[in-house]
Amino acid sequence: MPVHGDNTERAVGLLRQYQANLTSPQEQALKTSVGKVSAILGSQLFQALLVKEMQYSYIYQ
Repeated sequence: MPVHGDNTERAVGLLRQYQANLTSPQEQALKTSVGKVSAILGSQLFQALLVKEMQYSYIYQ
């Protein structure tokens, strides 16, 4: 199932909301990891890879 940019934007938004709710000292490692994942999903490189994946899935259907 191809991933679409809108879904990625929604996922990044949800991850950032979740990250904002992580406030206890025990959750700091998780907060850092969630921040890294949301940064990767929101990066231009990841978005370009999504475009390529959608192109290939269209070609090879």
